[in-house]
Amino acid sequence: MNVYAIQERPGDLSHILLDLCSRTRTLLRRISVMPAWTGLRCQSTGRVVLKAKRPKSKKFPKSFFTIGDHIRARRLELKLLQKDVAKLVGVDETTVYNWERGYTRPPLRYLPKALEFLGYDPASNEPKTLGEKLVKYRKSRGLTQKALAKQIGIDPTTLSRLERNRGRCFSSVRKKVFTFVHKQDSDYG
Repeated sequence: MNVYAIQERPGDLSHILLDLCSRTRTLLRRISVMPAWTGLRCQSTGRVVLKAKRPKSKKFPKSFFTIGDHIRARRLELKLLQKDVAKLVGVDETTVYNWERGYTRPPLRYLPKALEFLGYDPASNEPKTLGEKLVKYRKSRGLTQKALAKQIGIDPTTLSRLERNRGRCFSSVRKKVFTFVHKQDSDYG
């Protein structure tokens, strides 16, 4: 039924309906021009209050496949520019751009600062094998295999084989590695 077709007669409710219809149209027109993130909530005062959370930016990554996706999400949450992140991590702005686009990954020497910026490790899978524990420890501290092997007191080639779970090693080497890993677990775990 078309509300505007109603003719106003004395004692009829048509004038109330027309007034209600025009107010509703005005309200709907006001709501339709507002951003999509607004919502309606009526309070006890009877006023209409617009209240809702703003959706994430279109620049926010939809899926997290690389560490660059995590860096971009964290940067957008903190409302930082790429040059701000670059200054925090100690790299060039272009480097952060390449990480976020997935063109490159953070080199080992910048990984600890990148993880500190994130506040978590995106590869937070709990290591199951001794090799996985060694790799996680080494990468989280930005160490090369040579540097970690020196800390443990073993040959870098042996460490490489242990990280890949390849080959056998002497019991004395295995004992050194287990002692080192358990010491690190008790210090940081």
